[in-house]
Amino acid sequence: MLQNHIEAVRKEYEASEKTVKREATIYSVIVEKYAMGGKSDGMLDFFNQLFISLNNNLSEPEKKLASSMISNVLSNVSKDYLNFIGELASLNYYKTQLHYQLLNVEEKIVMNSNVSADFLFKTPNNTDVLIEILNIHLEDMELTDMGKVKYHIDSKINNKIKAKILTNDREIFIQPVLWLRDQKSYELANELYLKNPLTNLNAKEPLVYCTLKDTSGQFEHRFESIYTIMRP
Repeated sequence: MLQNHIEAVRKEYEASEKTVKREATIYSVIVEKYAMGGKSDGMLDFFNQLFISLNNNLSEPEKKLASSMISNVLSNVSKDYLNFIGELASLNYYKTQLHYQLLNVEEKIVMNSNVSADFLFKTPNNTDVLIEILNIHLEDMELTDMGKVKYHIDSKINNKIKAKILTNDREIFIQPVLWLRDQKSYELANELYLKNPLTNLNAKEPLVYCTLKDTSGQFEHRFESIYTIMRP
């Protein structure tokens, strides 16, 4: 997959002799670490710690279920790889923070349908629940008009609910994952949700990724609720 992608870029360059631009991939992050002075160290360390945590916390049956998701990260040569990272980070959150048990991935929501949810979990109180991850990318969006940002997020959540909530016989929730650009965008998103609490009962509070670096150069990775991400 990666070799085919590189070959396609090479041929396009040879044909036009102009710079060829492509979306960043997980391989771009790896190359940046070794070729651009460690620019991507924080994110690459997050990936590494995420995979270590999954390996330590998933049972063997759960690892088999999640293996296809890891393959998706490594084989996807577009920026969509972040969506698979969002799914894996959410899985790790539900395992380590909420202590859910993974029963299945791509679980059919209703019989005789191609519509599925990302995860089927069993909760600590022995309830089965379906979780669909919704990655919402705000990295390139100007967060100046927060009304427009809220409308953008709510629209994506509502569209996902319409596509996935097909029955009242099973518990189904949409889990938004927000991808933000910098500290200012984290603060604005945090403020947005503090002022406008969630009202849709089918949507979980958004999860957010953030990497901090202390004075000694050590990374602290957070993947948690938008309501707590800015706490010390």
